[in-house]
Amino acid sequence: MILGFDISTRYIGWCILDDSGRFVDIGHLDLTKEEDFYAKVDSFCSLFSGDIMWGHKYYTVFVEEPVKMFKSNASMAQTIALLQRFNAACCYEIYKILGTKPTLIMEPSARKKAGIKVPKGVKGKDKKKFVLEHIQSLGVVPENKWVLKRTGNPKDWCFDQADAFVVALAGVQMNVSE
Repeated sequence: MILGFDISTRYIGWCILDDSGRFVDIGHLDLTKEEDFYAKVDSFCSLFSGDIMWGHKYYTVFVEEPVKMFKSNASMAQTIALLQRFNAACCYEIYKILGTKPTLIMEPSARKKAGIKVPKGVKGKDKKKFVLEHIQSLGVVPENKWVLKRTGNPKDWCFDQADAFVVALAGVQMNVSE
């Protein structure tokens, strides 16, 4: 089984695919009410206490690597440092709980391995929207996993679930090529 994560301090998206890339499950963890760094890590660990994660014995785990550099008008040093720290803490918990070392994969590499080509000129939130719409168009994830706001736009965590799907799909491709 392949377990893909998109880890951030607001929402954590996760996706499980079987070794051939068939969809098993997808979800998210809402951390917006957790104010403390360590409470967020504890909440992440709680993911592994449910039937969803333990229903499968063996996982190969892939995690989207956090941002490493500044993007104009987007990333501050403090935010990047926090994301790096939180991602590292969650990866260590994965190692402790599942006994497997997660493989980090950069967002552009994950999309490329998953066969997703974002058109030139699409940036920021539009890029996330493009990826989500692409994943939805595949028709493998049940529609009820993509919840809409009253405005008709996807809930914020849908983008994290879509990214986790991309990471898991990239993980399938990486396993096949080994």
